[in-house]
Amino acid sequence: MKNKLLISLAFTCACLLPFAGQAQVNLVRNPSFEQDTACPNNGEQVSYCNSWTGIDSSWFFYTLPDPLCNPAYLNTCATDPGESIPNNSAFYHYARTGNGMMGTRMYNDGTTVGYLLAMYLQGRLYSPLISGQSYCVTFYVVRFVRCGYANNNIGAYLDDGSIDTASVCHNYQTEYSPQINDTAIITDTLNWTKIQGSFIANGTERLITIGNFFDTAHTKHVYYNGEGSGDYLIDDVSVIASNTTAYAGPDVTITLGDTAWLGVDSNGAGMPCYWYVLGGTAAIDSGGSIAVAPTDTTMPTTYVVMMDLVGL
Repeated sequence: MKNKLLISLAFTCACLLPFAGQAQVNLVRNPSFEQDTACPNNGEQVSYCNSWTGIDSSWFFYTLPDPLCNPAYLNTCATDPGESIPNNSAFYHYARTGNGMMGTRMYNDGTTVGYLLAMYLQGRLYSPLISGQSYCVTFYVVRFVRCGYANNNIGAYLDDGSIDTASVCHNYQTEYSPQINDTAIITDTLNWTKIQGSFIANGTERLITIGNFFDTAHTKHVYYNGEGSGDYLIDDVSVIASNTTAYAGPDVTITLGDTAWLGVDSNGAGMPCYWYVLGGTAAIDSGGSIAVAPTDTTMPTTYVVMMDLVGL
């Protein structure tokens, strides 16, 4: 007779209660950059990653289309040293989750004529946000090892796409005020730093744009060495209604040796969730869903999911 294991699910979320289910929790499409049309083989191929692009990708620099206006799509499948993970010509780092992440410029000291000051990463949402609703925005960054500066003012701006009409793609987009902005200088080149905040939607927002919306004079920075720019990796972007509750799924029974998938579907990858075994103090995983294979046949194994949200 095959041994059967019961997996029991629990939910926890600050100031929130559990609910039976939810169709689309994270409103960002392809939030951890796993879905693409091709493996990157050259610089700044952000458009290879489904639902993501740079702003003003059609703008012309001198006489040729300027790929440097766009963030770089980075993936473990890449063989070119500029796009490869984890070995890269500018850093050694794994994606926070999965195989893909983005690289973009947040600051430049302006000492090199014609050099790019900033890049902006733009992604699509599944649907426009609801007017009057509070939303929690979260994404993670880590600084390139081989870049000259660390800086603050890494933020996110959500709108209807009007930002994509800027005339010069490499300039700071100071005419736009990001709803989410981190005022701390982010220096870490090893650990992912969470950037998170909340705002009340006006109902027209259908795109999220990540970058630095302040000019050189209003950006705090620390110089290390190397090139005169502040470059960062980005992963796991989420936009979630602030009244959302954590969702682990129904209790399930599996056969010893099998694996169960808990949580939301694969679109939940990169959500600000943390998973625990009941009674444990350290998270065993993160993201909107996880695979588990418990071995205790004497009693149910209970998993707890905690969602990290702001805005209530």
